[in-house]
Amino acid sequence: MLLLQKIHPICATVILYNPELKLIHNILSYSHYVDKLIIVDNSEVDNTFFMQELKKIISNFEYISNGENLGIATALNIACKSAKELNYQWILTMDQDSYFCDFELYIRSCNTCITSEIAVMTPNSELNCENINMNCEILETDKTITSGSLINLNIYSLIGKFEDKLFIDEVDFEYCLRAKKNGYKVLFLKNVPLKHSLGEINQKISRKDKTKSQHNYVRRYYITRNHFYVSKLYGNEFKEYKMRTSLYQYIYRNSWKILTREDDKLKKILSIFLGFKDFLINNYGKFHYKY
Repeated sequence: MLLLQKIHPICATVILYNPELKLIHNILSYSHYVDKLIIVDNSEVDNTFFMQELKKIISNFEYISNGENLGIATALNIACKSAKELNYQWILTMDQDSYFCDFELYIRSCNTCITSEIAVMTPNSELNCENINMNCEILETDKTITSGSLINLNIYSLIGKFEDKLFIDEVDFEYCLRAKKNGYKVLFLKNVPLKHSLGEINQKISRKDKTKSQHNYVRRYYITRNHFYVSKLYGNEFKEYKMRTSLYQYIYRNSWKILTREDDKLKKILSIFLGFKDFLINNYGKFHYKY
């Protein structure tokens, strides 16, 4: 195990999709701490005004517009390719709806444990900013979300890029599991908070009147199809992805949850079965159904 030098300089990327101006605040939570920011735009709208406003505040960025939504995996691969060409070893991957409460704490914590066998380091997206603990607590994990993660580009070159055909959902999990399968580590920094938005809709459900996230029917399709794909690849090594568990969770449990707690029920349940069908016939890429 080789102890590496500190993570510096830092390259970061943020993937845009039809962003609102208020999301500039999120970018500012880390943009001033990085040497280079690569903005990859998957938007289906003109973001000229957004970029003009951002340019008034920061200048250390490269803007890449795809002109359409190519999916999170392809956008991440575009950013990683650009970062590698600029000779960066690590890239911070961010969603547009995420921000750091204390980015300096994140880097300090990473610098205490960085080694050549670490593929991914990630903050805690379930920790509130008010509960920041300066004592670094680092755990190993099997998988993590892309947003807020530091990706080791040397290992990225060895194990391969993010899986383009998945488009969105399970892209980050598949990459982490692949890294683990190849003998590398994924680290979870429990003391570092990241504010991250999950799901498209927040509404009151359940008797306790708690706020829960629910995904729309298009995301339900991706979640189902891609989970079965990852289960097929990694079910033998990782207990959570055993196929029997997947069948129960994504067809029975999720259908029941949609029927009892969510809206747009018919489309969402149909998406679950279409996702499963496309997994069976090896049909991947962008969602193309109309109903």
